[in-house]
Amino acid sequence: MRRDVHREMAVPALYLVREGATARPCTVRPHDLPSANGRPAGSDQGLAQQIDLKPRLVFIADDAPKPIRVGAIVSVEPGEAYRISFVHPPHGITTMADVTRLDAHEAADLPVP
Repeated sequence: MRRDVHREMAVPALYLVREGATARPCTVRPHDLPSANGRPAGSDQGLAQQIDLKPRLVFIADDAPKPIRVGAIVSVEPGEAYRISFVHPPHGITTMADVTRLDAHEAADLPVP
């Protein structure tokens, strides 16, 4: 049942090991992970606490590219693509990757699903 929940939230994507490489279809779930930095509110030491959002992609293990490589590009739709910066160890039916969003002009010429 858990696998179905991940699939319902996933979107079609294309995985490219590098620009110009053959695109491989996959499904991913884009996800922003809140990340706190600074001191908690009410503390008189240091900077105020801020919440940043770290973009991540969740790959479903049975249709994820193997291996998922740092530096690869995942294209989701026109103008939306991500470069993988770190791949976490597989966790059950998913593998999570930290990513950087490409600017719209960088993603403009990439193939899309």
